[in-house]
Amino acid sequence: MSHLPATRRILFLVALAAATGCGTKRAQQECRLEGESVVADTGNGPSAVAAARVGKERFAAAWSADGQTWFAALDARGRRVGEPVRLDRGSSRDAGDGVDGGPIVFWPDGAESSFAAEHLAVVALDGGGAAVSVLERRSESRPGGAFAILLGPDLEAAERVVGLGPAGPFSSRIAAVGWRGELLVAWHDAAVDASTVRTAIVSRDGALRGVSALPAVRPAFSPSLAVAGDVALLLWIESRSGGSETRFELRAARVTTGPSLGPVSTIATARYLDPAPTIVRTGDGFGVAFRDDRDTDGLPEYYYAELDAAGEPRREPARISRADGPEGPRLASVGAFMFGVQVRSFGGSLLVGMNRFDAEGRKRGGEFQIYADKSDFTHADVAPGDGKVLLVYGEDRKGAGRVLAGAVSCRED
Repeated sequence: MSHLPATRRILFLVALAAATGCGTKRAQQECRLEGESVVADTGNGPSAVAAARVGKERFAAAWSADGQTWFAALDARGRRVGEPVRLDRGSSRDAGDGVDGGPIVFWPDGAESSFAAEHLAVVALDGGGAAVSVLERRSESRPGGAFAILLGPDLEAAERVVGLGPAGPFSSRIAAVGWRGELLVAWHDAAVDASTVRTAIVSRDGALRGVSALPAVRPAFSPSLAVAGDVALLLWIESRSGGSETRFELRAARVTTGPSLGPVSTIATARYLDPAPTIVRTGDGFGVAFRDDRDTDGLPEYYYAELDAAGEPRREPARISRADGPEGPRLASVGAFMFGVQVRSFGGSLLVGMNRFDAEGRKRGGEFQIYADKSDFTHADVAPGDGKVLLVYGEDRKGAGRVLAGAVSCRED
């Protein structure tokens, strides 16, 4: 593990224009990156990264690059604890039993036994440990599918590898939460002629307890999950054709045992092709961020909406920031504030941008940015800490890549 001084590579821009009513003013985002750690070096820029808090002073990161997927434990400052663990299809002590409902497949010990993940999710498990959910697209060289890898309390090895179901060549996203002592996973499964969202429940000992899919009424994609109390809420997108354009509806429903869904509600309607919604718990309700182009200038922004415990919007969505990067924002709730983190463009480069805002979407200061003049960032995630957040982000250095992490703290007053 290496630690590079920020001045060698990264610049921080903390004074930016912040929206205030109908105008703008210069505002200081009083946040700082406490340090930057190199979690891993990769041959190419990471294709996916994910982060989560998994203990009082422990965090976890997962990433995929060069056709392999890895996991590492981190401390509260983003420094790696121990060596990274490569996640393989055959890394479980009883991986054959974990692939319920399908044939047992034996993979070689080389790099091809790992996952070329399109998307990742990391969550803490009840009783200790963590789960990494992996979405791999089906291709000529890869079988594809959605998988849950369960790691023990020491986070040093995979205990179970559970095959959840198919993921076609156009699948794009996976989400997971701990729920009622088990793991709830939702993922996008898409081929040329179909696009749906599937859900699965996995027990702590690796048993696949149930799988279901949305009714094939409209094309569905971009699932996200959050739990508040005993309520698990699934958010997804459905495309709806009408007139001269296609609209995209953000749909939400409670998950019940099975898994199955309760009544479905529409949270918002977007005109942007991939709203990429993210949902997190906020007190007794939920917060949702999604991309849209509501001002029709051809550039997407992201918006934030607060939902009540039933998943119904409490007010109209509020605009937060431009969102023209490779994926939508990730959210973390810390105290009275929500932290929205994304990769987006600025000055011809891709940077990591973080905004802090309250439950009504009112921003606190300007956008905190991390950027470099000779490389781009690929993906970013954020995990809540005690009064701060941990950022994990991937970097493409034009022929080489890295996974970086660091804690960000902000002044409260």
